[in-house]
Amino acid sequence: KSTDEESPAKFGKILLLALGLSSVFIVIWFTFISPTVISRWTEGNYIGIIVGVLVMLTLFIVGMILKPDLMNAIKSWMLWAWNGLFAVSLTLTIMIHQIIPNYGLFFPDNPAAYPIVAIPTTLAHHIPLVLMILLSPIIYIDFILLSRELLKIKPKPAKVGGGFALGAGLYIVIMIFMQVLPNVWGYLRPISTGFRDLYWLAFLIPGLFVTLSILLVKKNTMKFEKTARELKSKSIILTILGLIFLGTVVGALVTNPHPGTPDEGKTSLIIMTYNIREGVNDSGEKNYDGQLELIRSVDPDILALQECDPARIGGGNSDVVRYFANKLNMFSYRGPKTVANTYGTAILSKYPITNVAAFFMFSTHQQIGTTQAQITFNSTLTFNVFSNHPAAKTPEAKVYQIEEILSRTVGLENVLLMGDFNFRPYSETYNITVATLEDSWEQKWLSVAATRIDHIFLSPGMTVLDAVYIEKGHSDHPAYWIEIQL
Repeated sequence: KSTDEESPAKFGKILLLALGLSSVFIVIWFTFISPTVISRWTEGNYIGIIVGVLVMLTLFIVGMILKPDLMNAIKSWMLWAWNGLFAVSLTLTIMIHQIIPNYGLFFPDNPAAYPIVAIPTTLAHHIPLVLMILLSPIIYIDFILLSRELLKIKPKPAKVGGGFALGAGLYIVIMIFMQVLPNVWGYLRPISTGFRDLYWLAFLIPGLFVTLSILLVKKNTMKFEKTARELKSKSIILTILGLIFLGTVVGALVTNPHPGTPDEGKTSLIIMTYNIREGVNDSGEKNYDGQLELIRSVDPDILALQECDPARIGGGNSDVVRYFANKLNMFSYRGPKTVANTYGTAILSKYPITNVAAFFMFSTHQQIGTTQAQITFNSTLTFNVFSNHPAAKTPEAKVYQIEEILSRTVGLENVLLMGDFNFRPYSETYNITVATLEDSWEQKWLSVAATRIDHIFLSPGMTVLDAVYIEKGHSDHPAYWIEIQL
């Protein structure tokens, strides 16, 4: 036996190995277990990301089945460098999409700086993403090596328990909070404010821990001859792996939305706004299907969603916008990117969506984002659509926010400004809004919806044929839809 195997394993080494293994789990959980997470970070092609992640995972598995002895050629410094590059590319994949024009990585506290239009995504923005995916097999190699090293040193159960209590249990809880706090930085003061704009930190830290812990792996841990002798029925395993690969890709393609040919002969359109509360009903239970059926019953041509933050740990990395778009076969745009940690808004449409943009508004307790897009009905008719969800604590901030969004509508025709505005008729912010746009409910029914905060405002001259609130239950907000004449 080697000296390492005979001497008692030190608690510090066990703890660092536990941190490394937990960090591998965190990276997979926070990132790769649901490719829609990466897609929402980067506005990258969802199918392309699935294929890229799957190809690299498949190559790793095939390599371990057919040529596991290739692992013997990897030197310790190569592992460390590979891990370091992966950690950097993962962090940069997030940070490069978080850049705020003229302000870098941190949102300004000056109301006069807003609205801030998010930087459009270019091919250069995807360079770290491509590198991250190409380097991703290292996390699976790390898991194997760290597990083997931990087993090799034969630690006592008490030390294993203590190491994983700190290096897994407590550490994972801390990392979850580091994911959540940047999104709610104004609610848990003073702790949460320090995490504003630091979403990327929850990925850099696990990357660093894996890179450090891999230094503990001894040379004899990296020998894989025994594995090669034990593997049998390689053709069966490869066949199953191939079927899983094809099934995953085909499944992603089939479930992707396939919008039909738009009906340009229609004489009216159904416009709907809905705060879906992250896909949760009024009782706090996940309710994607209930909300979907409500939307289907209205059959909107244009749909605005609020509180639709997709691909977050708090929601199980589920993407409610993609789910609705897939099921309804609608075009969709969600913004801003999730790395900015805004409460998300989205626009879905049966008609093509173009000239999309996302912009940020001033806030005192959570970052606010609004989506804007043009929806082309035909060659002569285009709508300028906004999905909005302002949230402010002070009257001054509320006025700033509504003035900011109204400034984006100046000079535009056929404006549809809708969402959860968090203001009621005759409030100061409501009066500012109707000085520029018309309240759809008031136009149809000649009275205001006195208790409502979900509204659809539109350009003067548009005719409202119907306006209906569907009472809450599937969400904590009612759905609101109108029919407009073309």
